[in-house]
Amino acid sequence: MTENDEEIIGYWGITKNGDIVCDDVDACIIAGSYEKMEGYLENSNGGNSKELKITKLTYGEIMEGLNAGAACSFDEESYQKLVPLASDEGVVLPDVDFTPGSDGDIKFYTLS
Repeated sequence: MTENDEEIIGYWGITKNGDIVCDDVDACIIAGSYEKMEGYLENSNGGNSKELKITKLTYGEIMEGLNAGAACSFDEESYQKLVPLASDEGVVLPDVDFTPGSDGDIKFYTLS
């Protein structure tokens, strides 16, 4: 356990069945804020985001998941929170251009 483990990186969505909301390549979607996660869920779930629970996600939880082979898709805000904490641990993450491909798109970066 490190001093960074309890730092909040972002939020993810969980279904009533306990499944984590993933993108189309089965990577867990991580948003930098509760409000952004609400928006992502609303857009991807056809307006049924009220049926999902949004919870905080810590650096330690993310690293545990990645080390276990999980894939995570970060929005810009959550990725910017992750990079310095990972760097403190000696993990070098690439600089990522989060410029969307077209108007209205949201770009995510996936780690696995």
